[in-house]
Amino acid sequence: MCVIKTYLLILITIIAVNLVPINASIPLSSRSSIHNLLEINITYNVAVVLFDKDSIDYNSLSKTLTNYTVTSINYTIARISYSFNITWVKAPKWAIDDLVEWFGENYRDFGKPEWVREYEGYTGLKLDVLWIELKKFYNYLTTLVGKITSYNKLYVDDTIVFITDIDGYSRQYYTYSIEHGVWSNNTLYLTGIKGFGGIKPLVFYDLTVVPRKHPKPWQPFYGYGRSVDYINEPPLWSLDNSSIREYILGLVADHLKYHVVRDVHIKPWYTDEMIIELYILCFSNESVSDIVSRLDVGRVVDLVESVDPWIEYRIVVNIVDVSIGYESVLRVVEGSREVSGWIELDANKLLNVFDKLCGREGGCIGGYCREYRYPVYILATDKPSYMSWEGRLNFTAYSSRSHVTVSYPGYMYRVYRSGLNKVIAHEIGHKLGLGHPFQFNNSIRWVMDWIASIMCYDDSVLAGVPYTDTVSYYDREKTALIHTLALLNYTLSKNLVSDRVFNNVVELISRALFSKAFELIHSYVRGFREYLVDYILLSIIPITAIVLLLFTVKVSLGIRKKQST
Repeated sequence: MCVIKTYLLILITIIAVNLVPINASIPLSSRSSIHNLLEINITYNVAVVLFDKDSIDYNSLSKTLTNYTVTSINYTIARISYSFNITWVKAPKWAIDDLVEWFGENYRDFGKPEWVREYEGYTGLKLDVLWIELKKFYNYLTTLVGKITSYNKLYVDDTIVFITDIDGYSRQYYTYSIEHGVWSNNTLYLTGIKGFGGIKPLVFYDLTVVPRKHPKPWQPFYGYGRSVDYINEPPLWSLDNSSIREYILGLVADHLKYHVVRDVHIKPWYTDEMIIELYILCFSNESVSDIVSRLDVGRVVDLVESVDPWIEYRIVVNIVDVSIGYESVLRVVEGSREVSGWIELDANKLLNVFDKLCGREGGCIGGYCREYRYPVYILATDKPSYMSWEGRLNFTAYSSRSHVTVSYPGYMYRVYRSGLNKVIAHEIGHKLGLGHPFQFNNSIRWVMDWIASIMCYDDSVLAGVPYTDTVSYYDREKTALIHTLALLNYTLSKNLVSDRVFNNVVELISRALFSKAFELIHSYVRGFREYLVDYILLSIIPITAIVLLLFTVKVSLGIRKKQST
């Protein structure tokens, strides 16, 4: 017993002594920042590139907005301010000529869509329309604008492009349609969007576009905020020089707020592995079969990884009989009212029921955990269903801290329109901390919805980007920032971070290098964990050998002593 106590005492002493330097390296300011928010200012360099043939007063425009600031975004551990240094660039003649030539060689003629004909009837104008493939144009424009910024020796973190009347045509953009959430190159989708971006740090707005109406009546928040039509988001054909100048300035400011700054809906957190537990609650075997046929777990992972590649994802599918263990859910469904053949589920009651079933708040203690399980419940009732919040807002699915609930097939068949895979991935995106691209604080501007993201409501923008190619740049950078702050908070609370690492991480955040900041703090946390495990194992081996040697010597001496007596 004495030998065992000695062994444990030596082991604990060596481990404690070797961990002291790590604790001793924590800066005092970092310790206090657990209780006092870190103040971080993030600086972005933004280029605004204007393709225009002198129809806009460029000099006045370029001098009006050169700096823009959004302050006091609270992330629990940090209060962050964004400062944007804006450089205006007028596209040179060679670039405009190249763009006009590209349009002339790559357009297609699908005629005038109904929203353009409606605009012509409203204004009395007659427009010639060119149809352009969205993804192909975006790739071309990214290369062309890269040449312009390089020529002007600009280092930029983000680029906003405006295209005015450079050839006398009004343009429209088409993609390929989504059939039950599956991308197809056989069916065209005439989008009516006037702007797009997000695969890379570049967005464009084509001011010649007459936009179609957005959102659709079946989409949540329909009727809220500034919707898209040719009155709220007018083409340049309806604007004078003063109005178009103010319109461009408004789009620049709102892009920076809605897409770059973005709302965050949760406390920052991070897990190495997220296990998504899908529960299909059986009320109807027919509905279950339909759900299984539409569900592709590989595609769900691809979509979630497009906005957050920093976590490893695993999906487990469970088909559950609601009569066993889910009686409280069954009571909510049976107590729901029927509206025109649909079951209207009370979202508030479902939220409370599933919160109790989960038995946890949802999240990682201290902002970080090795593994996190997140349940997703799909209600396959015997009749089509949707959810309603106090009878004021009808929708298909919601995300909470502890779970996701999806009604099937959702409000006005949204699961069929958007695809079950995207609906699930969209709600998981909320859990990861992402908001909608068309919302900022309490304001809604629907033209900002046209961005490459599973968080947007307009499925046409993702239709032009096959799932295998989807990279949501602004979402990816935002989740990198969220996870970095979570790990920074974790290391501070556990007294693990050094002066050097802490300062380097904050410096990278301030320079808008969120991906690099995450990689640094994550490698530090992982490296420390691996170091600790390895050190304990390496300590056990020599200590055990020494103790065994001492024990052997002691036994040998005892035997000799007995023999001598």
